[in-house]
Amino acid sequence: MSRALAQSVTAGYATVGMLPLLLAVLAHTGAAEESLLRRMAAGDSMALRQLYERCSPTVLALALRILRNRGEAEDVVQEAFVEAWKRARSFDPRRGTAFSFVLAIARSRALDRLRSRGAEGRATQA
Repeated sequence: MSRALAQSVTAGYATVGMLPLLLAVLAHTGAAEESLLRRMAAGDSMALRQLYERCSPTVLALALRILRNRGEAEDVVQEAFVEAWKRARSFDPRRGTAFSFVLAIARSRALDRLRSRGAEGRATQA
């Protein structure tokens, strides 16, 4: 994760407002989340619950920062964990931590919703 974090910082994505999220990601570098993802890949639904309990506050903070709408952000969190459940077998620890895996999914879903809002607004104006 530190390589990805360094790339984000040098790309100008790290701002003072994102510092709490970045610190939360750095705090989740242990093997516990990775073990939970492996258990999820084996079909252990309790592992999903435990991963959710560990990571959902930060995932929600990220979604809120992007969407600025709590309802949509909560939907994104739910979608992100459902997708993490489905894609747990594709997790590769060489590419990042389990926590960053879930955050990347949530970020992608949040950005999809943001783009959808823009397209919806353009369609309404037309």
